[in-house]
Amino acid sequence: MRAAALLLGPGQRVAGATLRTRASDGLDLSGQALLISPSGVLAQVTFGFEHVYASSYTLWGDRGRLSVTRAFTPPAAHQPVLVLEEQDHEERFTLPPSDQLRVCLQDFVAAVRGGEVGDGSAEADKRRDAVALLECVDEVRRQAVRVTTDDRP
Repeated sequence: MRAAALLLGPGQRVAGATLRTRASDGLDLSGQALLISPSGVLAQVTFGFEHVYASSYTLWGDRGRLSVTRAFTPPAAHQPVLVLEEQDHEERFTLPPSDQLRVCLQDFVAAVRGGEVGDGSAEADKRRDAVALLECVDEVRRQAVRVTTDDRP
């Protein structure tokens, strides 16, 4: 949902959603959402705990498609491959590794040591974006067609 929000920009709406929930406690196990930006760009998001870990995205355009697998939380030394597909050819670009967890922790430590109190406009933007994301997640849960599944052993 966060990646879609970054790509669609502010103001996305939920056009439809499905959720698989566990019967015993109502936990959302997996789902899909169709989001739409104010300019009409669509995003299909799939998420869940029921299947093998995956973190990828594909962007479709009128002249080609970009995709990246293992886009978020890769192993520290992993080099993701960006694939550009066009009508008559495909190109692959191997990206440098980035230890995402270490980078996040370094940013956190820098903020704590720097005494950042979060009163600036950049911090206000982050807070606004976080609230908008949570509101979008709530809207997915409100609109979702639910499929209840029995508990698994």
